[in-house]
Amino acid sequence: MTDVEVAIIGGGCSGLSLGVHLLGRGFDGGRAVILESRSQFEHDRTWCYFRSLRHPFEECVGHRWHHLEVAGPERTVRRSLLDQPYEYIPAATFYAHAQSKLDRPQGLPLHMGVRVSSCEDRGDYVCIQTDQGELRANHVFDARPPSWEYIQSKCNKKDFLLQHFHGWHVRTDRAYFDPDHVTLMDFRCSQRDGIHFTYVLPFGPKEALIEDTYFSAAPLPASTYERALEAFLENIPGGYEILRKEQGVLPMAAGFERTPSENIRYLGIAGGMIRPSTGYAFLNIQRQSAAIARFVQPDGSLRWSRAGTRMSLGSRDSLGSRDSLGSRDSLGSRDSLGNVIPELNTRILHTLDVIFLSYLIRRPETAPEIFVRLFDHTPTAPLLRFLSETPSLRDIAKVMRALPLLPFVSEAIYSRKVWYPS
Repeated sequence: MTDVEVAIIGGGCSGLSLGVHLLGRGFDGGRAVILESRSQFEHDRTWCYFRSLRHPFEECVGHRWHHLEVAGPERTVRRSLLDQPYEYIPAATFYAHAQSKLDRPQGLPLHMGVRVSSCEDRGDYVCIQTDQGELRANHVFDARPPSWEYIQSKCNKKDFLLQHFHGWHVRTDRAYFDPDHVTLMDFRCSQRDGIHFTYVLPFGPKEALIEDTYFSAAPLPASTYERALEAFLENIPGGYEILRKEQGVLPMAAGFERTPSENIRYLGIAGGMIRPSTGYAFLNIQRQSAAIARFVQPDGSLRWSRAGTRMSLGSRDSLGSRDSLGSRDSLGSRDSLGNVIPELNTRILHTLDVIFLSYLIRRPETAPEIFVRLFDHTPTAPLLRFLSETPSLRDIAKVMRALPLLPFVSEAIYSRKVWYPS
């Protein structure tokens, strides 16, 4: 006999999102529990994305940008984002909103300060060992961040990149920023330690989050990021005040498995929800949560067959439905809100990500020009759908045409041998 039907291990973005999605579909919160090792939440991170689907955290959006720019050493590309603004959700707002949804009658219990030491699938149930005792569950969704050892074991042997960054939320003495323009990538900085750019999220004329970001094989000393941030801020007239700091390391790699056993499913990073070529994850997390929540039964339980679960997250070659912007031939099906649930590891997008990562790994010096070219030569709407993982086949073709043909064909042949050895 089990203690709960569903146990969610980890109360970060993925774990809380799944809990909220389950309740939104009528799931009986008394059948589940969320276990979080932290004793309290802090404003420790942010999530951004191009708006392309509805989700339960829309009211958490703290800022929207309707224009973007990508700056290379020799030219800068500026784009209007049409009806897909770039949206920002601060962690503090997200955590508070999720807790308000969970902490209500018929809600889903969130237990803070509980450390899980092991999770074993015993066939009829999953046994979870914690520092507060044993818990048995029918199904476990493990949303804990993966260890460095796990990342190395599941990523492509030796060929993968990390996206690592340090960010300062600053207030300047003088007006400098345009609060309607986001700088996704500014490559006008040293490329000595890897693919390097500055990411700028302005919230007002005197306030912005500035992140010093790298794509490389390993994180750098904290002083390296700090020197780069100081150098960037030296170009702003007057002084500045640091309001908050954040940092992160994200694996840019393919190969994560989602279901290590019959009754355990990984969520978030370990479940492959980070787009390997971009590092975006928030919308994939919402799609994964919505797909799982589709299996809530009329009696408030959660039941599915193993084959059905795979189908719910999209078959590899599912085509022909209409995406959230009305484009045909999108790679996926719909969730209960009418959003497209693309197969998060479709063969086409997965292959393109592998080729792109392989190219960056072997030719990091070309990255500034490649990214500038991608944003300069791809029409806005297809590019945004591609970045949001709701592209049509025609969108994918337009993105591919924006990149240099012969080098990427050569890389496709090379990456096939390296990433998929016979």
